[in-house]
Amino acid sequence: MRATLTVCRGVTISSMSARLTLKAIKDDKPPPGHIPSLVDAIAPAAKAAMQQGGNVLDKAIRQNVVDNVAKLKSAAPILNAAAEQGKIKVVGGIYRLTTGTVDLIAQG
Repeated sequence: MRATLTVCRGVTISSMSARLTLKAIKDDKPPPGHIPSLVDAIAPAAKAAMQQGGNVLDKAIRQNVVDNVAKLKSAAPILNAAAEQGKIKVVGGIYRLTTGTVDLIAQG
């Protein structure tokens, strides 16, 4: 028997978080309210994207997916053991609201 678990993180939230994070890093000023926790979560991906140049927003979103796939694959004790045993496969993608498609970008 094979089970599929799909975990989606809203594209709108990810895109908004990435935009806010890039702005906070550029301004060197934290955003108000509860937004700093979102900024802290995506900051490593945003900083990496800023160093690469080009379309920084798209690169930050993509890197955030890659980073989170890596985190999920190593989450102990259950997920990492299941991934190592081939019982689960952790993949990451970006859902495109405009087309309704998912671009798989990180597989493990």
